This record gives sequence, C-alpha cells and structure tokens, in this order.
Amino acid sequence: MAVLSERTSLSLAVPHVLLGSQRHIKCSDIVTPARLTRQRQLVLSVANLAACATLLGIAAPVGRDVDVDDDEGDDEEKAAAWRLQEEHGLANTLRAFVGFHSAVAITSTSAIRHSNELVDTICTALYDAAFSSQKELSASASRSSMISEREPLMAMMQSVSEARMFMSSKTCDSLHK
Repeated sequence: MAVLSERTSLSLAVPHVLLGSQRHIKCSDIVTPARLTRQRQLVLSVANLAACATLLGIAAPVGRDVDVDDDEGDDEEKAAAWRLQEEHGLANTLRAFVGFHSAVAITSTSAIRHSNELVDTICTALYDAAFSSQKELSASASRSSMISEREPLMAMMQSVSEARMFMSSKTCDSLHK
C-alpha cells in the first residue's frame, strides 16, 4: 500500500508528474494539503481499489449468493455485509499484487523497470476510475468537507525542505545511535 500511496500522492501534488494518462492537473487551481488529502482518499478508497482490481483483471468478484431468510431486512443486511467483505477482499488483492511486484523489483534492474511500469499503470487506472464519474470537487463540496483548509502547498514544500535538512544533520544522526 505504501507504493500506491506514494505514487498517488506524488501524482496529485506535483502537476508536471504524469502517470501515463497525459492529463495535466490545472496549475490555476489552488492546491492545498486538504484538497490533496481529499483527492488521495478518493483515489485510494476501498471501493476504487476494488473496482480497479476487477477492471485490470487482478481479482475477480466471487459472486456468492446470500442465504435467504424469512426476514427481508436481515437478508439485505447480509447482502450488504457480503458486498463490503468482497470489496475489501478485492482491494486487498490489489494491494498484495502491487506489494509483491514491488518486492520483486529489488532483485534486478529490469525487474525495477517492469515493476515501475506496472505500478504506474495501476496508479493511472486508480486515478482514472476515481475521477471518471466525478469531476474535481466543486467549491461548494470543498467548503462542506470535514477537512479544514490549511497552508498552501508552497508552505508545505518549505517544511519538507527543512525536514530534509534536519534528517541529514549530525543531530539527527546522533538521535539514531
């Protein structure tokens, strides 16, 4: 999951980084950490992971029928619980598939290239599936979100630079001894 999360975050945060879909994120949009978080949550949602696993042929739904009881309400609950369980299973299969290929990638240079292409394809499919039925979040949807707007991306980049400088300092090295 870390590989998918990292690639998705990178593709959303850096407008000139493309994952093969040849789509540019509009630079005129104000990019805030809250907006990136909402987009990332949408792309990496269990429903989106499950849909992409099925679409890419990595996993297939089992399609088990739920036992029918006399109580219809109970049957609907069982069916919903089964669908949710199946969705989690499909999402976990996709995560395991990417994790396996990422682990294999450390064996050779050609494996790294193949793994990167595979993960890029999967990330592109995730991004396309997440935003195909839903355009960018509208301003009204952004205002109604529970995630508060925070500092602009430039402030975040400055914080990352400062953290990077600390990580390469002697003080940080002494903390790890």
